[in-house]
Amino acid sequence: MKIISWNLWDSNRNLDQSLKLAFNEKPDIICFQEFRKESKNLLKQYRKFDFFFAEDFSFPKRGVIIKCDLVIGIKKEYKASFKKIKMPKKTKKNLLMKLTHWDEAVEFCYVDFEKNKTKFRLFNIHLSCAANPERRNKEIKSVLRYKSKTRKNILCGDLNTFARIHYNFLVGWIFGFRFRDTLCNEQKKFLEIFKREKLVNIFCNKITYPLFGLQLDHIIIPDTFEYSNTKTHKESILYSDHLMVSAVIKSK
Repeated sequence: MKIISWNLWDSNRNLDQSLKLAFNEKPDIICFQEFRKESKNLLKQYRKFDFFFAEDFSFPKRGVIIKCDLVIGIKKEYKASFKKIKMPKKTKKNLLMKLTHWDEAVEFCYVDFEKNKTKFRLFNIHLSCAANPERRNKEIKSVLRYKSKTRKNILCGDLNTFARIHYNFLVGWIFGFRFRDTLCNEQKKFLEIFKREKLVNIFCNKITYPLFGLQLDHIIIPDTFEYSNTKTHKESILYSDHLMVSAVIKSK
């Protein structure tokens, strides 16, 4: 089963070409973040897929509110069911939120489906960017509460785990970091969370956000699964600030 996850970037000016790049990889399931809500018609050409939508984030631009969605595309033959859930509400606004007026991490979503007699639950997630590590920790724990006990769980998306010591001191103040956050290695903390949940980050130590040289984009699978053909698609940087990631996974 081939899975793709890609943050398409809200300012993507070549969305049609981006979609062609992704679907030419012949995925079974595809997860998009920052998909412009007004561009849904572009997906109609991919008739072998069912598409499901949840609210990702919105922001003002030149007097207009731009809205972006999370999208899960899955082959019709899987007969998937869909659910979207609200993220916990933010109670405080940091400086970046006040300056940008971003409304982030509104919802997350998942599909339930079956393939080769194995039942799956696959999530699409986009955690907050304009937030401190504690906020993202709260968000991922909210998602994990919806893990299925009877299905194999897969998590896809942009987790925005950018907190590293050398960045924290430089820009942490604008993201609302507290003093104890300055020594945080967020990727390491998330790896510990996934390990407790018996999940594996198959793109660990890969760069998916070239601007900062970090892994922000994830495909997380059960630790009992096999995986192959993991790829960060360098050509996707022509369209987005994130690299598209793909992998083939298989239950043992």
